[in-house]
Amino acid sequence: MESMRRVYSGYVKGQIESQPESIIVLLPYYDTTDKAREILESKNIKVREFEKQGSLVIIDIMKVIRSLSFDVPDIERLRALILKLVDQYPDKTIFVIADMSAFHHLKKSKDLLGYQGGEMEGIMPL
Repeated sequence: MESMRRVYSGYVKGQIESQPESIIVLLPYYDTTDKAREILESKNIKVREFEKQGSLVIIDIMKVIRSLSFDVPDIERLRALILKLVDQYPDKTIFVIADMSAFHHLKKSKDLLGYQGGEMEGIMPL
């Protein structure tokens, strides 16, 4: 868990510093959204301020993949969220950090392999 936290907090901090005009979407699985906020705050990231501005979005990945209609494969729900953000903010870089462990626990590893194989460019699965 500590390694995962170092990775996602480092990526978020780096993205904020290098592209402050971007939108960062963090989709934790093992950490709660509150724990993810706590970890980011420990790295001197003004989480609440960025969330209020809309430049940082933290959502439990299970809420994303289970929030849309249940007849759509889980990976498509994640895709729908990202495409919605791209449509809403066409001039912004959208940086997504997702803990893809949820797919293993849902026994959707084959979907994940296709996803990581390049179906959705620009997403870094952790």
